[in-house]
Amino acid sequence: TPLQFEIFGATFIDGEKLGDELNGQGWSGVRFRPITFLPTSSKWQGEYCGGVQVHVVDTQSFQAIEIWLGIIKAIRWMYSDKFQWLPPYIEGGMYHFDRLVGSTDVRQKIDIGVSMDGLTKDWDTFCHAFEVERQLYLLYE
Repeated sequence: TPLQFEIFGATFIDGEKLGDELNGQGWSGVRFRPITFLPTSSKWQGEYCGGVQVHVVDTQSFQAIEIWLGIIKAIRWMYSDKFQWLPPYIEGGMYHFDRLVGSTDVRQKIDIGVSMDGLTKDWDTFCHAFEVERQLYLLYE
């Protein structure tokens, strides 16, 4: 849609149910409003889609990566009969999602139902290690 990362959905999504589920997650800084829309391009072009519109209400507490992973996780489990990961471009290649997040780990954990805490538990350790290594390459303070 022209409003990428603000409006999302699919032909099989019930926006009311998804909005209730996402708002019930209790994430800080964001609210979800059910919406029906008619995409003018991409996968669902010309087909009515149910979904939600994302409203960031507090940019200081909004945790974009965690929230978007939570959205994907919710859709994956609410619509497990219709949800599909965008497959690799070439046989034996990487899934598109894996390329975006940098590994196969997150997708595989979502597929087996790992909790949000389980998806993100190693991130602080990874970020700290990256920050330490990064210091070696900074030219200016």
